[in-house]
Formats: sequence, structure tokens, C-alpha cells
Amino acid sequence: GLSSSPQSLPLQSLKLARTKAKAKGVEALADALKAKKVSSLQTLDLEGNEMRPGGLKHLVSAVNAEAVPHLRVLILKENLLTTARAEEEDYSPLTDLLSTSGLRELEEFDLSRNRLFDREIGGGGEGGEAEVVGVSAAAVAVPGRFPKL
Repeated sequence: GLSSSPQSLPLQSLKLARTKAKAKGVEALADALKAKKVSSLQTLDLEGNEMRPGGLKHLVSAVNAEAVPHLRVLILKENLLTTARAEEEDYSPLTDLLSTSGLRELEEFDLSRNRLFDREIGGGGEGGEAEVVGVSAAAVAVPGRFPKL
């Protein structure tokens, strides 16, 4: 694997979209990244892996260990990032990711299709339907954390 290589690898892009990695696979990836064998990584695509908050927590630990200091593109689209179980949500790993200082080079950050900040509001409209309101992830990120976004 990546962490067993005796020297650093000149890997710039890693596309692991839709590999069914889930939290366990992201944990293995985070461990490999923390070995700092691919510190030149600029693009990480983890779209559609159902990593949930558990997997995101492992990824955040790698980011905080400065394992990907040159990361410019991070794609976490469609990963149920705040859905811990059926009706239970856990925002703490997402909060940690949005407040990290380990992604200063980030230029593209895709959190779409995770229903992160969607909330149903009201119910008093015609037919009693609630309105879904979305908030941009950039609106809740710590100011200055992602200066290139």
C-alpha cells in the first residue's frame, strides 16, 4: 500500500470516487496519508463513498496532521457527511473540517449532495408543505481558513 513504500511518491491526483470505501476505507486512506508518502497530493476525489461522519473524522485527522499540505481540490460530494444513522446527525467532523487551517491551498471544495445545511422551515404554506432552505458551506466556514476559495 501507500504507507509501505520506503520513499515519497510523486502522486498529484487520487481519484477514489464511488469505490464504496465507507468509513473504514477512509480510515485506511487517512493512515496512509499520515505516513506522508504522498505529500505532493493536489487533488483528492472521494465522491460517493458513503463515508458518513466517521469517515470524515478520519480524513480530518489526516488534514490536521498536515498530510496533504498542497491539496488544491477536495471532492466530498455525495457522502452523507452529517448522517450518522437513520435520523441522527453529527456535525462535529464537518465543523472540524471547516475550521481547520490545514487546507490553506484549497481552490475547489465540493460538498454538494450531502444535504449539509438543508432545513425544512415552516409548514404553513399551501398544502402544509415545508420549504427547504439551503445555506452555503462557505457561509459557515471560519473566515480566512480557505483564502484561495
